[in-house]
Amino acid sequence: MTAQEKLILASGSPFRRKMLEDAGLAIEAEKPRTDERAVEAAVAGSGTTPEELALILAEAKALDVSERHPHALVIGADQTLSLGD
Repeated sequence: MTAQEKLILASGSPFRRKMLEDAGLAIEAEKPRTDERAVEAAVAGSGTTPEELALILAEAKALDVSERHPHALVIGADQTLSLGD
């Protein structure tokens, strides 16, 4: 990462931000405008695993924020919870 590049967390989570700051990263955070329910609906019934869904959501969030910050490095993150199958 060069001095001109910003590191942006595509998340509104204060916990994710603190975790990265505690790791010594100088980051900015921006809440994505991603409609997570629409993304979930688009893959519903496709056999997508919870792990895959978390990756799809993380990517969607990162892409959303990176469109507004084309010269920044953007980190997307998400998590899902599953019970049983």
